[in-house]
Amino acid sequence: MPVGAYLSGGLDSSIIAAITRQIATKRLNTFSIAFSDTDYDESLYQAQMARFLGTRHEVARVSHADIGRVFPEVVWHAEAPLMRTAPAPMFMLSRLVREHGFKVVLTGEGADEFLAGYDIFKEMKVRRFWARQPGSKLRPMLLKRLYTDIAGLPGHNGSFLSAFFKQDLTEVDSPIYSHAIRWRNNRRACRFFH
Repeated sequence: MPVGAYLSGGLDSSIIAAITRQIATKRLNTFSIAFSDTDYDESLYQAQMARFLGTRHEVARVSHADIGRVFPEVVWHAEAPLMRTAPAPMFMLSRLVREHGFKVVLTGEGADEFLAGYDIFKEMKVRRFWARQPGSKLRPMLLKRLYTDIAGLPGHNGSFLSAFFKQDLTEVDSPIYSHAIRWRNNRRACRFFH
């Protein structure tokens, strides 16, 4: 059975693709998403890595209109309400993989969890630092540096970031400290959609 690899252009998927290429008996096929929106597009890095590895590289080209077009189908396959559109490009990438006859692809998924690379882990460090002085007005301001896209909203002074992230701030020993806020919000959304 042929095995391919997702290639996002980031470190994790590039390492997985490189290791796979070393042990593969045939030329490796890699698959990527290229976004028409330049704020999200990493196709330059993907192409560089694919050339370096010498893979057969296929690209799913995705626009905002494409995401809107496939989103109802993505929700149908998810069999649950979705809170964001990120699964739509992945759905299109999976479709590309299937069209090329692959049923198995290796990914770099999970490395950010293992290496604490997601913003949620940086956020947890900020919250733990803030929890040492919960009354501080300056410490929660670090969240504005972490979430610059939110902090840049017109008329925004950062107060809703403080209010949101202050929930259970001092529960730093909780094993679910980093995720509890999101899980609580997700439960509210699920009740709303139910």
